[in-house]
Amino acid sequence: MIPDKVQHFYGSALLNEVNRRLILRGDDAAASLFTLTLGVMYEVYQDSRGIGFSRRDVIANVLGVAASQLSTERLVLWVDYSTFEKVIMFKVTVRLGH
Repeated sequence: MIPDKVQHFYGSALLNEVNRRLILRGDDAAASLFTLTLGVMYEVYQDSRGIGFSRRDVIANVLGVAASQLSTERLVLWVDYSTFEKVIMFKVTVRLGH
């Protein structure tokens, strides 16, 4: 089972990539703002349904958008989850050479 925060991270990263590449076509700032607004609106909706507003979910959304914006061919920001340790890890991968 994938933890909620990991889902928020990758969901926001994916949504931001779709916004950047297909919907807003290169307007990175607008894509990020749109993606983050949707994430906050989702939390407000959950709060109105009695589930509660989660600041940690919003932080995971922000990290997902940041990973989408900052990742390149050589630098990748990502999240890993250890089922054994029950720990979410924010990781950076740097590709050296070709």
